[in-house]
Amino acid sequence: MYRSWFGLITLLVSYAVTGYLLSNYEATAAIWLLTEIIVVYLAWTGTGAIFLSIAGGIGIVGIGVLTADLPYGMSGLPFNLNAAQVWAIDLGFSLFWAILVIFQLAFTTHRLKLSGWKSLEVFWIAFMVANLGLVFGNMLNLNHL
Repeated sequence: MYRSWFGLITLLVSYAVTGYLLSNYEATAAIWLLTEIIVVYLAWTGTGAIFLSIAGGIGIVGIGVLTADLPYGMSGLPFNLNAAQVWAIDLGFSLFWAILVIFQLAFTTHRLKLSGWKSLEVFWIAFMVANLGLVFGNMLNLNHL
């Protein structure tokens, strides 16, 4: 049971970060909708949905990075980065984060099922915690107030 609670807390935090990032990148309603579809699919299916969810996550990240404004570069570091390098780092981090939260949700639902929860209860718990995190992360972004 301890692992289930730890999984739910880390799920809440990771989806709060995801909500913050989506809000900070000014994601469109279509991106939010696709994210919700992946959350519902993962919460319902669990680890069996990892492959298709990663494919969807790569699509969301790809669309998001391609439609975002290109950065001008970064200075002020011990080294300077041009726009292409910043874009590549952003793409790599975004893909890593998307895959991380997909695995987090899939294995949290798996742990909840192993703890004795019914499938419908696991779905609603995982769905609500992930969405609470997304909403909380969106609210944390003070740039949109």
